[in-house]
Parts: sequence; C-alpha cells; structure tokens
Amino acid sequence: GYTDSVKIQTLRFPSNWHLSDARAKTVAELLANSGLPRERLRSEGRGDADPIAPNDTPANQALNRRVEITLLTTAAAPRAAASGATP
Repeated sequence: GYTDSVKIQTLRFPSNWHLSDARAKTVAELLANSGLPRERLRSEGRGDADPIAPNDTPANQALNRRVEITLLTTAAAPRAAASGATP
C-alpha cells in the first residue's frame, strides 16, 4: 500500500507508513476472503515512497493513494498450462 505525501498522525495511523500498511492488509484480507489461500498472500506498506505522480495537486495526491497487486507464478505453472495439465 501507498499514501500521498500529506503527513498523517492519528491514534489509529501514527504515520503514513501505518496507513499504507493497513491499506495493503485490508486488500490482502479481501482477497483471502474471496478464496485465495492466505499463505500465498503478502502485504507490505510503503508509505509515501515511490509516488506515481507529483504530490502537487489533490488529483495527483489521489493517484498516489493506492494498493498495487503483483502476481507471481512458479516456473512450472506456465509449462503445465501450456501442456494442458491442471496445476
């Protein structure tokens, strides 16, 4: 999870990192509740690191408040799928 660069400091979220971590964990929980195995999920908070837009306007700040999802496959999965086998 990511945040914009506007600093937050509340009891629930003492920093932007805490907010971004909570965002990532919420998405991971939603995916797990949708049937994905929890042991295959990992969440990570990144705070305001790696913005995708300058934090100079409200619209750009909104772009930086995000969760990114990365899908990884094992080396065997593409071969099995190509041969018609069920992983």
